[in-house]
Amino acid sequence: MYRTYFVFLQIVSWVLIAVGIWAYLETQEFKTVDQDDGVDLFDIFFDFSILFIVFGVVVFILAFFGAIGALRENVCLLKTVSKCNHFAKECLFGWTRDQS
Repeated sequence: MYRTYFVFLQIVSWVLIAVGIWAYLETQEFKTVDQDDGVDLFDIFFDFSILFIVFGVVVFILAFFGAIGALRENVCLLKTVSKCNHFAKECLFGWTRDQS
């Protein structure tokens, strides 16, 4: 049951990475020589195509850990996935398990 969920997440992450690479290549195609005077950190951090690629890679790594952990019944990998999910919930929603 869990392996199919993690495999689905791996497929979704590959789609995110592919869309991010495609979007990045399309934006690079439309840059002219006038706009190519330098790359700012703002351009890197807030480029949605790069964010898609990074998010896809992170989701793939977590899904891979989860799939291998469920397949081999490896407690260490499953705890790693659990802790990362808990950390992501804490960052996104600002709540912990202890709060009611």
